[in-house]
Amino acid sequence: MELLSDLRNATLGHWRQAGLWILMVVMGGLFPLWGGALLFVLWGQSPSLPLFLSHGEFYIYSAAIMAPTLYVLLSICRFGIVHIISIMVLLVNAVLFAGILSSNSFAPIIDVDKVFLRSSSIVLLALSIFITLCARVAENIQRGPDVRGMQRRAYDELEADLDTL
Repeated sequence: MELLSDLRNATLGHWRQAGLWILMVVMGGLFPLWGGALLFVLWGQSPSLPLFLSHGEFYIYSAAIMAPTLYVLLSICRFGIVHIISIMVLLVNAVLFAGILSSNSFAPIIDVDKVFLRSSSIVLLALSIFITLCARVAENIQRGPDVRGMQRRAYDELEADLDTL
């Protein structure tokens, strides 16, 4: 199957289901950051986004999202440009995070550009989320209709019709 044609045929339900799934993945995956920010607030401190992005944490989260997405993409459509982009995103995350770890070992010699670190990690995480969302929509389409949801809606409509009698 072709990913782009799948996405063109997606219904609002496919997007909604994929959106809810990705929201849970991101919120759950980033919980250590949300939890850390909450602890800062409880301790009377003001958490700042740069504090939570200064060690390349988003590179790890991005790679953790992309690896299973690559598997999904390989299982639902022929190898193509989206696979190459996904592999590149995964590799760039790995290389940049390895660079940060290496720079910590050579701290007096190598200075990491914090602005680049923050901006690139946010961009790569956003790209990973977008690719994952699209892959999840295509996967939902291939699964077929939500029979339980259709049955539930039919039952609710029948119940409403019987109530009006």
